[in-house]
Amino acid sequence: MQKILFFLLLAIPLLGFGQNIGGTGWKLSQNDGVKKIIILELDHTFTYLNVKIDQWNERFLYSDATETWRLEGDNIIISFSDGFKVHSGKINRDKDYIWGTWVNEKDDSGTWSAELIKF
Repeated sequence: MQKILFFLLLAIPLLGFGQNIGGTGWKLSQNDGVKKIIILELDHTFTYLNVKIDQWNERFLYSDATETWRLEGDNIIISFSDGFKVHSGKINRDKDYIWGTWVNEKDDSGTWSAELIKF
């Protein structure tokens, strides 16, 4: 029994449980002034609130199955509206800061960053 417990204590960290960021919230800012609050759901979809948009300054909460994210190592892809707009970036070692670039189907592009919302 002690050998099994010892093995589990060694193996569990290697399974990647500590790398999952599902269920976390982020303050996202783009270089064009757009600001959002994003909740990365456990099922790899996300919910977001537009806080500031440069043209219309609309605020709405949005979520559906076409809003997806994935994390592979320290690389993250956040896809809005089935790929209409894609944020790609890197997450730091502490899993509390992300930075990268974005592009949309209208050929607009820029940089972005996000900070983990801590409670």
